[in-house]
Amino acid sequence: MNPRARLAGLTMIIVVLCTLGYALVTPGIAWPVLGLVCRALLVQLHGIAGRETLMLPRWVVVVAALVIVTWGVSRAMSGFKIDALCECVLALMYVKIWDRRTPADYAQLLTLSVYLAIGCTVRGDFGPVVVTVLAAPVLLMAAMLHQVYA
Repeated sequence: MNPRARLAGLTMIIVVLCTLGYALVTPGIAWPVLGLVCRALLVQLHGIAGRETLMLPRWVVVVAALVIVTWGVSRAMSGFKIDALCECVLALMYVKIWDRRTPADYAQLLTLSVYLAIGCTVRGDFGPVVVTVLAAPVLLMAAMLHQVYA
């Protein structure tokens, strides 16, 4: 058993499930399409386990994360708090899948997935069903596998 490869696969499945869950509770289609295209491009370039040789440099990820957090805070200040949280978390997840993979990076992706699952639950009526049925079991498996990997 290769825990790193399995954790990488489960983490990316969680990213896709949370993206689809958010697509079910929000009227816009741009975020889910962006995430799925980003994930498909990553799989095409790196394979399912993700080779670290083609990842973005750390400084690019940090700058992108700072821009995303600044954008999310400015949106939250204008009154769209749950939408701003969910979209900021989605954008951070899309940036983090291009980051180097250490146990801390996997933990960050799993934590962002939990935040997005909570946002989906609060955002819509159909969100709790999607999160409970699809994302919760996979999140639990990934958390246990993360402990083995770390």
